[in-house]
Amino acid sequence: MMTNAIKKTMLSTGISIILMTVLAGFVMTVAFNDLLNPKSDSVPSYFQYLAAVLGWVAILICDLIVSHGVFHLFKTQNIKKARLSSLLRYFYSFLLAIGIFFLLKGLLSYDSKNQLRENVAFFKWIWSFGLIIFGFHLTTLSKLFCEKDIIRRLISILLLTAGIGYILIHGTAIVIPEYSQSVSILEPYFIPSMLLGELGFAIWLIAKGIKKRSAIFL
Repeated sequence: MMTNAIKKTMLSTGISIILMTVLAGFVMTVAFNDLLNPKSDSVPSYFQYLAAVLGWVAILICDLIVSHGVFHLFKTQNIKKARLSSLLRYFYSFLLAIGIFFLLKGLLSYDSKNQLRENVAFFKWIWSFGLIIFGFHLTTLSKLFCEKDIIRRLISILLLTAGIGYILIHGTAIVIPEYSQSVSILEPYFIPSMLLGELGFAIWLIAKGIKKRSAIFL
């Protein structure tokens, strides 16, 4: 029988994933599309940059909630895989926190465009490395989530494809940057899985979490 604690974890995990998706769109639109683009010379206003940094802090908090949720939702199914998947996401969150530290430094050096872009570049490199770890998290999560049910199987495939995409694209950018331009051509093919994989997982969790009764766990 699904307990109230499990339902609450499902809801908090699913809502956190959706909130992260919305916040990511916000921070990229408000400030980071131009700052992360080396060809762009424009800089957001101080308050736009501050709002975007606060958005990243909120994303970090949501990531920690999801890391916690993954372990507690799947530990009865396979505690070793649940712990591994959770730890991988915690490690990604740790790297994101380091990246956010450089964004906060950017607030202090906002008047210097070069220093601001330098701090954002540090964030971008650390975040990119973190996304490799995030990719491994998604691949382990896909194995935990995969069941005979057609919807879960489809979401698992999307999570696995997204994980492979993160590992391939960001791994190439870090390890062999001279090939990153070629590999980035594949990115548009992975974007649907990157968007729909976690969103599908989140919607499934919320749908299960709000059901009044259930005779199964997951």
